[in-house]
Amino acid sequence: LPARVAAALFDPARGLRLVFAATDEARARARLDHYRDQVAAIALVPLAARPDDIVPLLGFLWATELETSRTVESLGPSALRALVEHAWPNNLDELAEQAPRLLACVEHSTLRAAADSLGVTRQTLGQHLDRLGVAMVPAGDRG
Repeated sequence: LPARVAAALFDPARGLRLVFAATDEARARARLDHYRDQVAAIALVPLAARPDDIVPLLGFLWATELETSRTVESLGPSALRALVEHAWPNNLDELAEQAPRLLACVEHSTLRAAADSLGVTRQTLGQHLDRLGVAMVPAGDRG
């Protein structure tokens, strides 16, 4: 932040409570050194370290972003286990990216139909599922 912008933002007269997001706490603190007494760090735990949050978060995405009443449990136990064990290197962004793909597999009777609903090939959808470790073959898609 330019010094004049930081000064304006941290001015107590403004009555603002600022929230900054940074991937490197040390670098953020160095940039805000003059205001270090007003800065508190909150560590965000990666999604992979919060396995109990994955299914509820995916359910939330399905309900709010994809407007479905389907439950994540309809993916089946092996898919749920794979999702919980996945490393989620891109955290919530990756979960949000994968949510429609997973839902399409639940909503369609074949992997091909699921892929068609997403506008991708069966192979492309299969590659996404493989990256997640989800070995899911919808009912009726055995070939």
